[in-house]
Amino acid sequence: MAYTIDLSSDEVSALKRLRRSEKDGKILRRYQCIWMAHEGFPKKEIATTLGINIDTVTDWIKLFNKARLGGLSKLHYEGRRPSALDAIKDLLIKHIREQSIGKLSELQDFLETKHSITVEHSWLSRYCKKTPLLL
Repeated sequence: MAYTIDLSSDEVSALKRLRRSEKDGKILRRYQCIWMAHEGFPKKEIATTLGINIDTVTDWIKLFNKARLGGLSKLHYEGRRPSALDAIKDLLIKHIREQSIGKLSELQDFLETKHSITVEHSWLSRYCKKTPLLL
């Protein structure tokens, strides 16, 4: 299903104003994403430019379509459960360095065999981008 952005002229003006004044980088990227989607940039290019996952672009577009600009300015981190990987992050970093891990599939295998943790590929990719797990 394709998610598109349809901004009114008032919303274009408001978005322009918000992009200039926003100090929080996380919210600014959301505004930039919506502007780029409105301008017709492909989702893959938006994701690459903003350093986010393509699924995040879709999530933000859905959020915008549901709650418009006001919904983008609220970060909802309360109540999220911590990642099981956070507890072993140092072990992961050490394993990646020592074993020269270069693929997510190799890291998935390590997590499954040594820690009995099954992690979906795209989720692991996001986790690696958000933490200093450089493959």
